[in-house]
Amino acid sequence: MVIFNFSVLCMAPQMGSNNTGPVHTYSPLDQTYLMYAIGFGSLLGTFPFTYSFSRFGTRYIFTAAGFLSVISTALIPMASSYGLNAFLVVRFLQGVSYSADFAAIGMLTSIWASLKQHALFLSLLTCYSPLSSTLTNAVSGYLCESSLGWPSIYYFHSAVGAILFTYWFVTYTDHPATSNWVSPIELEKIERNKAKEELEFSGNMPYWQICKNPVVLTVWFNAFIEISSGIFLLIYTPIYLNKVHGFGLVETGLLSSLPPLVAIPLRILFGVISDKIKFWSERTKMNVFNTFSAFGPAVFYLAVVLVRSSTAAICMLFSIHIFYAGSGGGFYKCATLSCRQFSPFVIANIQFIKCLTLFFAPSLYGFFVKDESSSEQWNHIFITMSITLAIATVSFLFFSTDTPQPFTHVKKDNVDVDLSTISEDLSLKNNNGVDVGLRH
Repeated sequence: MVIFNFSVLCMAPQMGSNNTGPVHTYSPLDQTYLMYAIGFGSLLGTFPFTYSFSRFGTRYIFTAAGFLSVISTALIPMASSYGLNAFLVVRFLQGVSYSADFAAIGMLTSIWASLKQHALFLSLLTCYSPLSSTLTNAVSGYLCESSLGWPSIYYFHSAVGAILFTYWFVTYTDHPATSNWVSPIELEKIERNKAKEELEFSGNMPYWQICKNPVVLTVWFNAFIEISSGIFLLIYTPIYLNKVHGFGLVETGLLSSLPPLVAIPLRILFGVISDKIKFWSERTKMNVFNTFSAFGPAVFYLAVVLVRSSTAAICMLFSIHIFYAGSGGGFYKCATLSCRQFSPFVIANIQFIKCLTLFFAPSLYGFFVKDESSSEQWNHIFITMSITLAIATVSFLFFSTDTPQPFTHVKKDNVDVDLSTISEDLSLKNNNGVDVGLRH
């Protein structure tokens, strides 16, 4: 999905470029439509994938989503040659596959992480966005300038994706208890202090109670603001560097890949620190890390606008990636600790929110940026991001908690009793003349 944001620079005619691929020119409006196609596909796929993961497990469904991504990515060079409409269809399919990501993250964290490792799991699993941006931008710059041309970018990523999703299908199991890689000691640590409802939940999902809960709403609001900003950086940093600051394609690819690359180990480190700190309560830790990951970028977005030096502005913009690395110990951790067995649904809806950001970020770009080389027009977006991030920070400080919310205490309206248990109990009663009751 991220490939397009760089390859669109290669598709256009470039003075002094070695690009040998087909030439296509997409206006800012066309690029916005192509991002909207991803958003529509993600919106359509989020809830079906959420249901499918809970119904059929993560292994098969995530594999299917992965190969949909592989196929649609490989089809893009051909689709682009047929015109914008064909390109939009393939981008829509990419969006459908993309919608599986956060539902899978929620399931993996809920099932495989111990309560003491939620921040680490979330930080590690959410590294996929900066990791994909790092690898894509670095590789794409060289492939674009090579004799293979920009279509090779899509074929290369499609082939790598096929290998990775095959490996996932072969090695992953849906439950730690059935995995050959998990020892009995490790299984006990994974299940320690988890309520019975978390391990054996079979009741109905209290959708309304979850959706109106102020803690959940605050988590979702922070997710929308932070992810909108992060998506904007991942999508438009290459264009900003190339058009505003005049960097070449190879330099743009390397510079765009560097900040996410630095953020990946920091994201994991912050996750470990959040889990290991003992002198703060969980709520205090969440507030500290969320303030770091939201208010820090708010300050630096404003700094990008105020500084005069081009080098300083780029350094400020790149530093924002470092602040976002702390989000695993912030609103993500709040979602899993406060929602427990229902956290897959809450985190899956963060994927839905991420789909909305695929409309929000391009809309900001389309509304404010008419001339891609105008730094003043880009500054309007940076100011908007700064204000909204500050508001998100304050809201989280008021509503964050690690206490399981009331809807996590499942009360089944109808108790289903296994017929074999009834027969066994009745047999005991008849044989012993004692009413032992029904065992649940």
